Amino acid sequence: GKAPKRSVSIADEAFKNEKIVFAHVDVEDGGPFCGLLQLSAVFMGHDFKVLGWFDRFIKPRDNAIWNEEGCRLSHGYTKDTPEIVNANNIEVVWKEFADEVEKHVGGDKVGVLVAWAGKGSEISKMFNVVEDTHKGTLFFPKELVYFCDPAKVIGHYKSCRLHDDKRTSGRKGYGLGLVYCEAFGKEMDAGCLPDPSHVANASQKGAHNSIVDTFGQAQIFADPRVNKFINKPASIEKISDIWKAKQQQKVEAKAEISRPVPNGYIDEGDDNWQLPKTNQYHGYGGGGVAGPSSAVTTACNNRELADLFMFFITMEMLETIAKETNRYGNEQPMKPADAVEWRARYFAEEETGADEASGATTDDSSTVDTPESEAAADDDDESQDPDYASDEDDEDEGMILGIADLIDADSDDDDDDESDDGGSNAYRFGRSGHGRRGGRAYMLGPPPRRPRLWDACPQITS
Repeated sequence: GKAPKRSVSIADEAFKNEKIVFAHVDVEDGGPFCGLLQLSAVFMGHDFKVLGWFDRFIKPRDNAIWNEEGCRLSHGYTKDTPEIVNANNIEVVWKEFADEVEKHVGGDKVGVLVAWAGKGSEISKMFNVVEDTHKGTLFFPKELVYFCDPAKVIGHYKSCRLHDDKRTSGRKGYGLGLVYCEAFGKEMDAGCLPDPSHVANASQKGAHNSIVDTFGQAQIFADPRVNKFINKPASIEKISDIWKAKQQQKVEAKAEISRPVPNGYIDEGDDNWQLPKTNQYHGYGGGGVAGPSSAVTTACNNRELADLFMFFITMEMLETIAKETNRYGNEQPMKPADAVEWRARYFAEEETGADEASGATTDDSSTVDTPESEAAADDDDESQDPDYASDEDDEDEGMILGIADLIDADSDDDDDDESDDGGSNAYRFGRSGHGRRGGRAYMLGPPPRRPRLWDACPQITS
């Protein structure tokens, strides 16, 4: 049968025997070709009380390549930061860190490395130190057997009061600063240190100074709303399992270099080829980190429909749509015309259309239409129309009809003659540009073009 489902973590024995020690760790680095810049740790006993802490800056090697833009956007450290200029190298600092771990977690104690969202950050950076840049000379502290990610714990257990669904503020997300503010109602800064003077002269006094981040994380971890979930099945995992997965990834990455190309592809055999700098996702000359931008992340985390709408539909687009709508509805009214002008245009169009249909051609120099001849022809034509209503009293005095007159004229007996697109004859005549009824003449100007989305966003069609 199946093994019984666990109700406690794999470190339950150490919890029961009060042998558990938590090592909260946070690091800052200057990029993959620079290395660690700061390493901080806070040690906490089984009762969630602080046992001690460790904080060191690290001076990178002289030929280190700094990701200057990444440093500027995160912690703000540079190669000229006084704490880094005067710091020891990684070899010295790492050994000091290992000694501090042994001091608090030695003997029969069991150590748990605690790092906020640390599997892809702190764990990876520490792995690079002991398995890549300093393999064989620096080693991971053997006392740290387990790993715990507080952000994962809070997000996994929905009954946790700091879970997204339980917050009364409406703010979403599991960033360290956001959760700290949600938990304690204030920003995370040097005030969370037992001795704030420790960072009094520091270049970075708030979040992103790793000792501030470490103490902030430790306070959240020790909070009763969180610590009761630490000894749960999904909260703790073995560091050896994480290490094994990272080692496998490293082996596969190295094997990719010598692996034969798939069928259908040709190996050109150029061993000197390198990916262009613009396509590399590391170093100051490469692209950005893959994932959503900070702008869209902020818009989504705010959970405000207006913010999300304005992220995609810019103010420029809205202003253009409003401008075009106003022009269409208010600034270009229908144009009235007198009867004589209309007749001249109308019959010129009819005769041109008839000639084109019969294939005949006309000589403009020999045939000249006048308003009088057109009017006579129109009288003959209209006399054959049973619906024709004589309007001789008007004598084509150039009557001007507005839109109200036009609608009134059509509303009596043209209800069955509505256009195909749902509009009335008034609308149809307005679109065609001319019309006649009962000896009266009217003409509507060509309708303004409706505003279209791509008017406001020309890049759609470019």
